[in-house]
Amino acid sequence: MNQQYFAVKVRTLRKEMGLTQEQLADKMGMSVQAVSKWECADSYPDIGTLVRLADLFGVSIDALLRESESPKIYNEDPIVAELPKDDKLRIVQVYNGHVLSQDEFDPEVKIPLVFPDDKSGIQPASVEIWGSVSGDVNAGHSVACKDIGGSVSAGHSVACGSINGSVSAGHSVAGKEINGCVSAGNTVSCGDVNGSVTILGTNGNGTVECGDIAGDANVKFGSLSC
Repeated sequence: MNQQYFAVKVRTLRKEMGLTQEQLADKMGMSVQAVSKWECADSYPDIGTLVRLADLFGVSIDALLRESESPKIYNEDPIVAELPKDDKLRIVQVYNGHVLSQDEFDPEVKIPLVFPDDKSGIQPASVEIWGSVSGDVNAGHSVACKDIGGSVSAGHSVACGSINGSVSAGHSVAGKEINGCVSAGNTVSCGDVNGSVTILGTNGNGTVECGDIAGDANVKFGSLSC
């Protein structure tokens, strides 16, 4: 089984259904962290979960696990087809199947995010990074990626690997070790936290499940398990 193929396939099918990681987790009765691990190629679901996942997406289990056909990460675009095979790494930004920009990778140059010039004024609600980030991340909605070298601020949820900074999220935080303070509107599920944890959950729905916490833990409504 190709674990990287499975990760891309789940991510692609989820986006085709218009689901966020949180919505898929809710439908599957799983944690956001579990879905994030699938899409980061860190783990596979068990066979029972695979059956339910295939039923939800309307595909066979074989289609989820076997690379019988290439998963479509984005639609065909003539610009991509014309790229030369010259051993150069290019960063391509895609929105709704359209290539917005393509840049040659240079570690000395910061590549800005390009948002579509939509007359309606609508911009993407979230940005998915299929890899790690060396600096800070600031998003109006959700953040899903691997390791982050800086701090994270998100209007909704954060589901990442290790975070070498603080985290502020309007909803939930799921990840590995966090080398800073954590503030979340709902739940925190992670490894060790090298700082304080504050949960502003209401109606008793705020929970913390993590390893060691170096600072204070403040759960206004809910439970603490660490």
